[in-house]
Amino acid sequence: MKKSKWYLLAILFSVIVVQGCGDKLAGPVVTQDGNVLVNSKVISTTQLQGIQITSAKMIISNVEFVDVSGNSYPINKKPFVTYFEVSGGLSMMIAVFLPGKSYQKIRFQIHKYEDGDNLQDPEFNEGPDANHKYSFIIKGRKNGNYFEYKSKTAVNMELVLTNPVRIENTQINLTMTIDKFLWFIHGGIEVDPEDPNNENIIDNNIRSSFVSVN
Repeated sequence: MKKSKWYLLAILFSVIVVQGCGDKLAGPVVTQDGNVLVNSKVISTTQLQGIQITSAKMIISNVEFVDVSGNSYPINKKPFVTYFEVSGGLSMMIAVFLPGKSYQKIRFQIHKYEDGDNLQDPEFNEGPDANHKYSFIIKGRKNGNYFEYKSKTAVNMELVLTNPVRIENTQINLTMTIDKFLWFIHGGIEVDPEDPNNENIIDNNIRSSFVSVN
């Protein structure tokens, strides 16, 4: 099969939006199996004392895989919302078709909402200016009081697989691990998610919390 046909195969997946309740109003559902399934798994390496996280979600775009020779295979450029199971379960992110090669990296963008994005979740867009458009939303309780943290930062991510994975005739499952403990900690001290002065710290923590994919 010609190389161009492989690229066509690589983008042949679709995500539809279903209506639900609570934070899963617009959760993505994969409608076509691929030969690579990417799940997310939220862990906590230790417990925060004053903060309990009840939900988290982000917009993701520009997904691509990189083989061991450094060739990249764009999968999906359009943004979609992915929801995390903060209690620790697996959550499907995306299913894709990839050519039979060995892969060592996955790249994607934590995507800040832009005008024209076709997303069903209204919480990422609360107004016409950039200060009311978001990329990553965390909800929970701090000392018993409800809070929301809404990141305004877009970040290009590159994660190296723990071990390169060979795509052949069987379906491969990859798990992207995120440590939620890191979101609201700095220098061993919990940071207040409602203090605007902590935004840069928390945004950097979110980026660092993607600890592995394997």
